[in-house]
Amino acid sequence: MTVPSRLLDSAAEQVRAFNHVSRDTGDEWRFPSHSYDALGNLAHLVRMLGQAIEQATFPAERTHRAGRLIIDGGLDADEQVRRMRNALAAASTHATDLAAALDRMHSATSPMAVDTTGLVGFEDGEA
Repeated sequence: MTVPSRLLDSAAEQVRAFNHVSRDTGDEWRFPSHSYDALGNLAHLVRMLGQAIEQATFPAERTHRAGRLIIDGGLDADEQVRRMRNALAAASTHATDLAAALDRMHSATSPMAVDTTGLVGFEDGEA
């Protein structure tokens, strides 16, 4: 059985790997089209975050509804769940805003290209 939180751990590791390899400026990471592809993928990822964030609260919500939620230090369970829900609403709004910003970035990079005139390895006029 797949543990959902492990999938998120794997996704985080993939983002970390991207952050590491994208520092390179090799042939696979040098043209505006590479930015376009990466931004499109990031926008797609972020558009899914709202649902993932909400579903990450399901186990805590279920435990609370069952009346079995206890909070370290004897804090009030209802208050902690309210705090979680308020933070969920804020996180969902931020994820939506981030997705919209990434969509704008993706769109802005769409018409970008490299002027290859005079570059070694490119024939003049060839893009």
